Amino acid sequence: MYLDESGLNSKLKGLWLMLKGQGLMSHISLEDIEKKAKEKGILIYELKDVKFGYQGIMEGVLLKSDVGTIILPRTKIEDVRIYQKNIEPIKKIREFWKAVDWFIPTYINNGKLHDALKFSGATPKDIQYFDKLKFQEMFDYAFPQIYDLSTIIPITMQLLPKSTSFSKHLPIIREAILAFYSGMKVSATASLIPIIEDVIRSIIGVESRYSDNFSNINNCINKACLNVLLMDIHNAEWIPREYCEEVFLITTNERILILETIRDWLLNSFYVDTKKYSNYSGFNRHHFAHSLSSIWHHKTNFFRAIGLIQALAFVEIFAVKDSKLSLLIPSWDENSESFHLEILVCLELQAEKNMAIAAIQSREGLPHSCTASDDGWMLRSAILSEKMDKDIIENLKNKGWQCYNFEDPVKEGEYITVDAKKDMRSIKVALLYTCVTSREIYLALQNTCDFILFQGASYRINEFTHGLIKEVQPLSAWLAPD
Repeated sequence: MYLDESGLNSKLKGLWLMLKGQGLMSHISLEDIEKKAKEKGILIYELKDVKFGYQGIMEGVLLKSDVGTIILPRTKIEDVRIYQKNIEPIKKIREFWKAVDWFIPTYINNGKLHDALKFSGATPKDIQYFDKLKFQEMFDYAFPQIYDLSTIIPITMQLLPKSTSFSKHLPIIREAILAFYSGMKVSATASLIPIIEDVIRSIIGVESRYSDNFSNINNCINKACLNVLLMDIHNAEWIPREYCEEVFLITTNERILILETIRDWLLNSFYVDTKKYSNYSGFNRHHFAHSLSSIWHHKTNFFRAIGLIQALAFVEIFAVKDSKLSLLIPSWDENSESFHLEILVCLELQAEKNMAIAAIQSREGLPHSCTASDDGWMLRSAILSEKMDKDIIENLKNKGWQCYNFEDPVKEGEYITVDAKKDMRSIKVALLYTCVTSREIYLALQNTCDFILFQGASYRINEFTHGLIKEVQPLSAWLAPD
């Protein structure tokens, strides 16, 4: 229950218990309520019939007096059809979001969410067919669709600047987005995670960074849920307990349901002790903060960080008094258009940069420097396949060789091979991405290949090939045999 009853005047509660006990609330007039209130020594300032609630709209009486403001419900809990109807469906919704290790996304319409879940295959009806980690792995494919640029950009550029909790972090958030679309995916995620705790503290007004995270989260979500409830009950100080219990509210108020799924995830996944953490994504604060493992390096964790930022913006709307944030995504303005252009340029230059680096390293016979975001293998694999097709297979075919066994590039050692035959002869050709590979790879290729070739320049090649029987030579110097 979000409302605190400790300060409720006993006269007001007594009035409610009397009216309820006598079965009068469904039909008693305002005049008779006022009479009974005066009999109890309550001075009435205002008394009127109102409708309250959010999705399950109910009828009641708003009573303002010298000892407090309360709602006297005329509609009985058991007559609120949406409540009875939604208990089991809402329970399954919470179970689904716990199963995929996330919460109900904010600022995302139902159509977009439905399409993303359908694309991933991780839908509520399919949960029974997969184990926990497999289901979470499937759901992982939904993140780039749920949190795409059409949502990320206007929220970052137009919504968050109005936030008291996020405004000081905006330069980092924008830089992280640009870094992600420049290829530095893990670094982008790492720069966003520390923001989360400061935002939670800012929302509830806690200054110390040593305050208890679990208490901060509960205080933050409780504050937001309470304010949502107060909005729906005309800011009354009290309403009977059964009308503000969590089970009733999450079934009749989708905003409180969203807030509670955010609480579920923060407490049971993001902040849970690593000894109890066993989810697929690795998006756990302690794994990140204490470098306990690299499981948080999943590239989709960037979208989780963005989604969490958006969720906390949703929390701020209700938890912070006079918040200027909106529940609606704004239409794009020139700031969003400009930021979108920056992101597109980052994407285009990333591809050109990678190609240029690969070309220079290949030409100079230098090894590739891996990063946490990209080991470069996808690009090098494509280059190997292209070189094999155009420079080796084509030359062999021109000499009358028939090529077969077109295998994919092998990552360990970074090479590709092809077999060829002509008349009664058979040969096998290997192409290394560079000559810089382990001696064990050279020895293994020597046992199966007739020609061992490499791209680019020779770089300390004698250190790797000393004692080999087969000749190792650059691709540019090789002539296909007759």
